[in-house]
Amino acid sequence: MATQTEFVLPERYTFSKYGQPMSKTALDMIENLMKEANNCDPDAHDMYICNDYLGYAVFNIVNRVIDSIYRKAAKKQWIESWDTLTALAIFIDTFPDFMNIDDGELVIAADKVFGALVVKVLKALAPEFAEKGESEFPDLESCLRQMANVGENSSGFDGGQYTQIIKNYARHLFGRRTEEEREARAERIKRAYQKFYKALPKDEKKEFADPSAPKGKEDEDKGDEDEEDGWEDEEDEEDEKDAGPWFGKPKAQDVNYKIQSFPLDRAWKTYRELRAGGGYSPPVWSRGEPVWDLTKWSAADKKRYLFENMHDI
Repeated sequence: MATQTEFVLPERYTFSKYGQPMSKTALDMIENLMKEANNCDPDAHDMYICNDYLGYAVFNIVNRVIDSIYRKAAKKQWIESWDTLTALAIFIDTFPDFMNIDDGELVIAADKVFGALVVKVLKALAPEFAEKGESEFPDLESCLRQMANVGENSSGFDGGQYTQIIKNYARHLFGRRTEEEREARAERIKRAYQKFYKALPKDEKKEFADPSAPKGKEDEDKGDEDEEDGWEDEEDEEDEKDAGPWFGKPKAQDVNYKIQSFPLDRAWKTYRELRAGGGYSPPVWSRGEPVWDLTKWSAADKKRYLFENMHDI
């Protein structure tokens, strides 16, 4: 039987490859979205197509996932919506290329819809989060932080509104937690991950961070991948301690905080109207629906854009 000092993964959760508890559904989505984006990256295929190719390809993926979340939310599939929002937030953090494409007005509209969907789903799940907390949603704070990061990174696109709502709600939930309590919880999760890693088949262990490896060695091995999984190095953690919690200093009124409304219908209408105006297609794609996945291009389609043939462009 688990004691109060043990961390236990809920049934629908697992550990990411760097030892963080994550929804299995969200983790699968993230892996699929990353693979899809990498398939669209000209550099990975020794090609140059145009400056914004990857940005537009990623934006195509973002738009599709936003549509999916909107449909799930309309059906009140709140947990599914939350998992998909989590996956999309991490994906956007890893592939922010689309924020610099020429269709800036549409990027702004997409960001507002993302924020409105976050707030809508958050309001719907707030009673369940309050009742079950981190025992059933162990990644709740990290999910909120990832979603707030999207708004902060697009603050030039008026993303600040929904970011502040997320931070206010996070303070309501976690603002009274002391640094000692945070560290104790992190240690419990670390011990649980060690047991998880130990139980993995030998051939699967290579896909996960070894919790017994020296910290410096793990950092060297994982390289820049830490940001993709929401990991921070020790220097980042020390800076955060000095600056205080990511959601700001606690306030007396946090305990009574109620999530504000955010105008989804208006944001969705503007977003759909802008998308209906058409969009950018790959240069060679004048036939049917655009195909962004370069693994699906024929050798003839690729030929002109290969690095080795750049003198022909």
